[in-house]
Amino acid sequence: MALVEGSGGRKASRARRQGYWLAMPAPDGTSVALWRLGGRGGGVGGDNSDRKATTPDCWTAPRCPERLLVQRERNAQGTPLHGMVMAVELLRGGGGGGGGGGGGSGGNGNSSINSHLLHALVGYEDGVVALWRCGGGKQSKMLSCTRAHDEPVMCLAVLPPPLSLSQPPPPTPSLRVGVSGAADDRLAVFTLSLGGEDSGKGGGVDTPALLLPMPRGGVAQVAAAWWRRPLPSPPGPASALLPIAAAAGWDGRVRVWALGGGGGSGAGGAPLLAVLRHHGPAAASAVALFSAADADDDERGGGGALWLASGGRDGTVAVWDALC
Repeated sequence: MALVEGSGGRKASRARRQGYWLAMPAPDGTSVALWRLGGRGGGVGGDNSDRKATTPDCWTAPRCPERLLVQRERNAQGTPLHGMVMAVELLRGGGGGGGGGGGGSGGNGNSSINSHLLHALVGYEDGVVALWRCGGGKQSKMLSCTRAHDEPVMCLAVLPPPLSLSQPPPPTPSLRVGVSGAADDRLAVFTLSLGGEDSGKGGGVDTPALLLPMPRGGVAQVAAAWWRRPLPSPPGPASALLPIAAAAGWDGRVRVWALGGGGGSGAGGAPLLAVLRHHGPAAASAVALFSAADADDDERGGGGALWLASGGRDGTVAVWDALC
């Protein structure tokens, strides 16, 4: 299940922009249902037009999903090729037009992000991770997919673009980094390209660039965040942004990596920063990251704290200063 704030773009009415998008597996188990909570809009297989979405305090529940992401490919048995939907994440953004480059038809003449473009990252039963563009009606389509795991995908996380006064704008603002965990013995790290508004060009998910080992196999949940790492004293910047991933394992341990940190133990230059033990042999079932490295912290010249919360089947929630 995933939730993202609703937005209809600059030309949308105020009522249309309100509310949220909710994604979850559809009743058939192989499709993704997208629900608009609050705000206006028609539904798939029904009419939601009688909902009164006028102000934020007037919360309404739709009777049916507004969009469906349906697998079109079938296997030899006639069932959906990738099987059941196991995990889903919603994200916004994309190139201003023409696949994330400058200009292009249908865009605004630059490479800025169109935040109203809705995408879904979906993990399937056969170990495939797919990126969908969620347009209205039949405009929704799977942009591409990659086989990230040998077992069913259990969880997904996507790093947001870094927001910092000291960081230059990324050359390709539609690029994101995704992390997936599964019932096998590894985490997969891959790049997402949200492309442009033209659904026929650009956008997709790349083959995993990093495979991080999980010694005892099985991941219940993953989380990703930016950490502002303190650097040695001047001359030079006081800190630098570093992407961090954490995984709650079935063995009760929470592992934390620096993605692209260079050197150290781990795979492909992604050092393993910490192995947190609290939940014992009971499986760790949840993990969340919060980075205090905001723009104000950066202006003061210091690094930010990285907080981690983990939950397990032992019935406890542990809060960690993950990199103290």
